[in-house]
Amino acid sequence: MNFYREVATYWIDELEIDGWRLDQAYQIHKNKVNCWNLIVDAVEAKCAERKAAGKEWGTLGYMVGEIWKGESDIKTYGYGNEGFNGLESCFDFPMRYNLVQTLAIEESKNYSDRRGNTSWLANGYSTHSSYPSHAHPNLMLTNHDLVRFGDLIQRAGLGDKSTATYWSRHRAAFAFMTSYTGPITIYYGDEIGDEVSNDSRYADDNVSRSNGQISGFDSNQQALHDYVAKLMSIRSSHESLWNGTRKNLLASGSQYADLKESGSDKVLFVMNAGTSDTTISLGQSSVGGSSLKDLVDSSTVSASGSGYSIAVPALSGRFLQVQ
Repeated sequence: MNFYREVATYWIDELEIDGWRLDQAYQIHKNKVNCWNLIVDAVEAKCAERKAAGKEWGTLGYMVGEIWKGESDIKTYGYGNEGFNGLESCFDFPMRYNLVQTLAIEESKNYSDRRGNTSWLANGYSTHSSYPSHAHPNLMLTNHDLVRFGDLIQRAGLGDKSTATYWSRHRAAFAFMTSYTGPITIYYGDEIGDEVSNDSRYADDNVSRSNGQISGFDSNQQALHDYVAKLMSIRSSHESLWNGTRKNLLASGSQYADLKESGSDKVLFVMNAGTSDTTISLGQSSVGGSSLKDLVDSSTVSASGSGYSIAVPALSGRFLQVQ
């Protein structure tokens, strides 16, 4: 264990890194004891030392574990028990699977009955209750092991890059990720709707690597790229989205709504996972305020009577600041 502590602290000093992605993090487990706390303590001490010395980098010490398993194993091998300093963050594989089931299809299972059903998004959040209070799950759409979301859309027979639904399903997925309470990871290429054209559709391990395109985008790629950039700016400006309390107001059929709040910052996230435009109706008493300002296009929705009627296009999300 001393070796791992030495390696972690050496590279923080040598390259001033602020974060670690910990592959196969379940392996730091000896005699049925989660040993991550020993490494976490060393990293946090080194980062505190650098911060006190006025260093700009190598001060965050963010560590996220990759434990490609269910909630029970993620808790055991990653987070540990309540009051026990294991890792504070692990990738949220369970929620990721619920998200792709809702908007496309899972790699190895059909679950077509879950498509367009937002109750699975609420279910993904409910599984967080099995984790200790110090846990901050990290949501991603793709990683190097998983199949590209674009390929999952195609596997489900829902369109390819030439169809509008391919791009709108990406936008809907990123909208949900933007609203997610906790850290998120965007795997390179997802922000431009990458697919892997040589996807074998049989070997689903290590199939998501693409060419890392950073320029020369076509109009659809550029539009998705710009939309994701806008969402990340909104997320950065509104702590309620990434670090606020979450109150689920609706998760029925294709309609979904979360009220996010941090201090005076209050944002309503609504989503339509269906293929037809819809109107989401919410009581004013549950949302608050007298009007809602769309953080993407600056349009407003005013309360009428005792509630709000919010138009949500097919396969899309909206971020509405409560005013």
